[in-house]
Formats: sequence, structure tokens, C-alpha cells
Amino acid sequence: MQPIKRHLLILCEAIEPPAYSPRVMSLAKYLTRQGWDCQLAAEPLSIRRDGWADVLSQGREKRYYQYLQETIQDTPVDAIFCSTYHYFPLPTAARLAREKNVPLFVDLRDIREQWGKEGFYRRSLSCKCLDKIVKRLYDCHMLRQRNRVLRQAAAVTTVSPWHQQTLQAYNEHTYCIYNGFDEQQLHPLNVLSSTFRIVYLGQLHSLKRRNPQMLFEALSEINNPSIRVDFYTGSECAEQLRQMAARYHVSLTLHEYVPREQIETILQQASILLILGQKATPNGTHGIMTTKFFEGLGVEKPQLLVESDNECLAQAFKYTNAGLAATSVEEIKQFISARYQEWLTQGVTRQHVQHKDEFTRQHQAQQFEQLFLSLCQK
Repeated sequence: MQPIKRHLLILCEAIEPPAYSPRVMSLAKYLTRQGWDCQLAAEPLSIRRDGWADVLSQGREKRYYQYLQETIQDTPVDAIFCSTYHYFPLPTAARLAREKNVPLFVDLRDIREQWGKEGFYRRSLSCKCLDKIVKRLYDCHMLRQRNRVLRQAAAVTTVSPWHQQTLQAYNEHTYCIYNGFDEQQLHPLNVLSSTFRIVYLGQLHSLKRRNPQMLFEALSEINNPSIRVDFYTGSECAEQLRQMAARYHVSLTLHEYVPREQIETILQQASILLILGQKATPNGTHGIMTTKFFEGLGVEKPQLLVESDNECLAQAFKYTNAGLAATSVEEIKQFISARYQEWLTQGVTRQHVQHKDEFTRQHQAQQFEQLFLSLCQK
């Protein structure tokens, strides 16, 4: 008897640099190897528009729905999986699930609540008063819309225990499936280096929530010119970083984003991997666990979190023995000095991480598949 072939429609935002949606892509590849028929229908970049008018009118959703109507046509669908950053394309996914009468699985990689009272927005109006009103109205409308979709979903997945607890108010079938690293691409490798380098990789839109000042203070007090700091990020905060480094007399090199195929080498050559965070507060950020943390586990390099969130990420640091979730400049100084001595004697640093197998993309994909199968029995 031939096994049942299940057809999964995967909806998500456009797959583009620098992230390339690894959570979605690795899941699709894994399920295909497992015998699933996965149709990945990511948003085409051509339907993107800028401006609040398009956002508030749901123009993006309407164009995406029309695109799907033309693309999927009579393709068999047994379930719909929608992975999203905040909101798009949740309404479209819910509409299609109702029309096709199939279960909907919602994966929320970020949620509005994680950013606290102030929120996180990439666009603003010139009038601050009007901007504040528009953003408040937008949040209220989009959260109501999101929560309706969550109540419709057969299950909800998200990326941290804090997110899970928050979303269970709208769907009791909410599960935490962490982000992870690709064990086929990221491996520990003792690459000898002639330079002790503290490396940051990733997007940096503002220093308000991700600020390396504690690190720069520690390096200023250590006063070792052999210790270098490298930021592989965009240009948005470049001038602020240069000014801060100059103020603390830190040897800083700024780089543009690099292709994904170069990331493994950069990680393996680093002496310490820098993760920038922020202490969790009642009105501040919560549950943010950057993908770079998991990639650091993959290459088994010591990681430095500046500063500790005293929450989900700090707990993950402790569970995996990833390095230091710093709460003071003195802690940072001791951590860097110990790693520097390790590098002097061995020419390389290595972190003896624990439980790393629980944080691979492959393990993550298995968790997704088990969830799908438990709710898609035929």
C-alpha cells in the first residue's frame, strides 16, 4: 500500500537577503525529503508597495491573494502553513484555509508584544503627533485581525517560551519551536587565527535596543590593542559605532553584509561572537532570541551577550553553556580576558556547548512535521 502523500501550501513574505528565511526554507526541504508535496508560494517582490496608505488599506494582502489565485489554481492542498514576521500574510492564509476547508498552521517569528510599549516600526510620519496616532490605530487594528486568525488556526508555533505564553491567550494549541542552525552547514572547526577578534553579525537598525556600549567600556579598561572588534552589518548605525569606538579607543572595523556562504568561515575564525540584547522590563522588549545565537552553537564558539535580557536568551545561554550573558562591565572584562589567554596559548577559542542537537534546523523541522501529522490525520 502506497503511503499517503500530503500536500502542504507554505505562505510567507518574500525570500530575500540578508535573512533568506532559513526557518521556512529548511522546513520545506526537510518535508520534501520526507515525502511531502510542499508548494512554497512566497510573496513576489513585485507586489510590494511603500507607505502607510497601502499598509492601512491592506493592498499588499489583496495583491498577494490575487497572485495565489493565479498561481496555485487547482493544486491539491491538505493544509496551509503560514510563517510570518508580525502580520503579513495572515489574513490571506486564513481566507484560503476557509475557502479550501483545510487546517491552518500559523508560525509567528516575531510579535508586536515583544517590542514593549514603544513598538518597532520601519516607517514614520513627519508629524510626531499624527505618527503616534496612526501607529496606535494600526496596532489595534492589526492585533485584532491577527488574533482572529490565531483563533481560527489548528495550531500556532512561535520562537520562545515568552512568545508561547503570550499567544496562548488566543489559541491554547500554541507551541514553542526555536530557531536553530543548519548542522549540515555549520560545524566546529579549529581555525588558527593571528588576530583576536570579537565579531558581530546581523542587522542593526538602531543602537537603542542593541547597544555595545558595555562591551566598549570593558575593552577600554582592558586596554589591549591586540583585541579587535568587527561588525558585519548595514550602514544604518555605522557612524554611531565609529563615534563610540573612538570615544573608548576601541579598534573597530565595519563591514557590509556578507553572502551566506561566507558566514561559516567568519564564525569559525572569530574568537568571541557578540550578541547584542537588552534587559527585559515590564514595558520593554521580551523573548527576542536572535538566530546568530543558534549559529554560534553550531560552530561552538564562545558567545557574549551584551547585555543579558535576564529572560529567555539568558536562560538559553545557561542551558547550552554558550558563554556569558553579561550584566556588568566587570563580567565582560573577566570573560574576554579568559578567552584572550585561551587564544594566546592555543591560537583558537572553543566553547564546550551542551544540548546543541536540540537547536538544529533538522530537529526543528521534525517538530513541525510531528505537529502537522498529529492534526492532519486522514
